[in-house]
Amino acid sequence: MTERMRFRTVLARSFRRLCPVCGKDRIFTGLTRVKERCGSCGLDCRPEGGYYLGAIYINFGITSLVALGIGFAFAFRDSLVAGLIAAGAFSAIFPVAFFQVSRSLWLGIDTWIARRAGP
Repeated sequence: MTERMRFRTVLARSFRRLCPVCGKDRIFTGLTRVKERCGSCGLDCRPEGGYYLGAIYINFGITSLVALGIGFAFAFRDSLVAGLIAAGAFSAIFPVAFFQVSRSLWLGIDTWIARRAGP
């Protein structure tokens, strides 16, 4: 397991919600529950309590950037109220839909960094 992982491979696996190391097993058992370990390679998917706090920042950051883009797009067309409504609706729906991907991205990025820094 000392092989170098490519970052784009980790990202692709994360967007598909697969194990970032082997890409053979899903990391979720339900809508919100992360597996204890990967069934294929044994990667610890829940290393410690509070581990996925960083996933909140990923989710919040992407939601904020896209919502701002939506708001500005409408504002430049002189539809400020419509932009606020569209950005608000997006901000309410997208984080829920992006929940699993943000957690998977957090696990993938952390695993990639740990493997690059390791022996």
